[in-house]
Amino acid sequence: MMTTNTNPRGARVLRLLGATGLAAVAACGGPQIDRSGWQCWEEVACAEGYFCNASHQCEMQMIADIPGVDPAALAAFNDGIRAMSESPVDYSSARAAFSRAIEIDADFWEAYENIGLIDMDLARYSDAADMFRREAAVIEDLVSRDWPVQPRLEVYLDIGKALALSGDTAGAAEAFATMLQSDPENVEAQANLGALNLQQRNLEGARQFVQGLLVQAQNDVGALSVLALIAKDSGDMHLAEYLWEKCLQEIDSATAMVDVDCESLERSEGETLTPEEQYCSQYEGLTEEQASLRRAYNTRRGERMTKLLSDIQNELGIVAWNDGRDDEAESFFRRAVENNPSNSAARVNLGTVYLKYASWSAACEQFGSALGLRPRNREALVGDAACTFGGGDAQAALQRYETALQQYPDDTFITESMGDIAFQSLSDYELAMQWYGRNLQQKGTNIDSCDANADQVCRKIRSIRDVMRAQREAQQNGGAGGGDDEEE
Repeated sequence: MMTTNTNPRGARVLRLLGATGLAAVAACGGPQIDRSGWQCWEEVACAEGYFCNASHQCEMQMIADIPGVDPAALAAFNDGIRAMSESPVDYSSARAAFSRAIEIDADFWEAYENIGLIDMDLARYSDAADMFRREAAVIEDLVSRDWPVQPRLEVYLDIGKALALSGDTAGAAEAFATMLQSDPENVEAQANLGALNLQQRNLEGARQFVQGLLVQAQNDVGALSVLALIAKDSGDMHLAEYLWEKCLQEIDSATAMVDVDCESLERSEGETLTPEEQYCSQYEGLTEEQASLRRAYNTRRGERMTKLLSDIQNELGIVAWNDGRDDEAESFFRRAVENNPSNSAARVNLGTVYLKYASWSAACEQFGSALGLRPRNREALVGDAACTFGGGDAQAALQRYETALQQYPDDTFITESMGDIAFQSLSDYELAMQWYGRNLQQKGTNIDSCDANADQVCRKIRSIRDVMRAQREAQQNGGAGGGDDEEE
């Protein structure tokens, strides 16, 4: 099954507007783009909050001191940052460390946000919303006490996204509306409200929000993407594909000049400015500090655009896959992963293509990477088991399905797959009976009351029971017959 976002349940709001994924919040600095392990050199620097170590890899910089913050709380916070920068991320240790920081200093708002981000990554959306709410309350209190803390409106976007993914659409809409009260032209909040309408199948309401947004911010990529989803849900796949292609053009245009070195750019002799000169003209008349801030903004915008590019390529891959254009789908998913290695949905989809190709090792690589990003992702857990089985290791596949079942105990596909492996590959009839029986229990029936005409698991388990009975009868008859022969 193709997936459109990082949420295994299929809600869309988080992906529509560029979920951060797991991004550690550096103290007093807001969300940071994770650059741990990236190669760095003198001419290729790390992002803010990271430094280039002796091995030429970006490493997260620990915070040495924050005025007014208990040193013990800061030490715990830094332990959490270290755990978050590991690969794969040590969620348990990170969460415990940030919780410890809060126990020591209840005003440490950055720790609340990082726990919320962890909960988002682990699909604990209600818990994430609660943590973001606590963060908002702490910041509001600090501001009222004249602490050197700026109001952080972005937290209401986090609250809204978490609530939307938890199924609380009314609460999500309220959070986004709160954001718009203070920032009426906030593009992300408006687009999220459009996405909520889309999720509730209010296509006309979603269209009104997004079309208004397009008037305000012409060719806004987020708005175009939502319009594409509206077209998709309305059944107009040609329009959806056109709009996503339009998004790609806008992203290419927005990111084309990000790497231009404006300081060393030589002015051309022609009367008309080159594209590079037009881009660099935005720095004219700025102080060094202003120019530095503008460059940082353009870099962050380029990074956001690249992540959104990955999401759109994933969507186009789904369109191609559903049309039977498997090679084209594989190309889109692969590019989506290249543009954003943290796009777990694209990794799951790429792994699904490799399953069809019987490229078991390549499939397992993608599912394993997806699980490193989203340990509870149902499609990744099942896909990892499937590719392991395809690779010839039935026992290991059974163990992976058991891991998936621990997370999704009511999933009938998992128990049927486990029964199939036990029956068809391991010839372990008793184990097959156990898992097929569990499957029937999940569906509220059993071997005696199930409908063999409508349920293939019912047919399988009764077939095994008949075979086992026949084997027992044969053994009993064979044993009795052997005794008679000896007496004769």
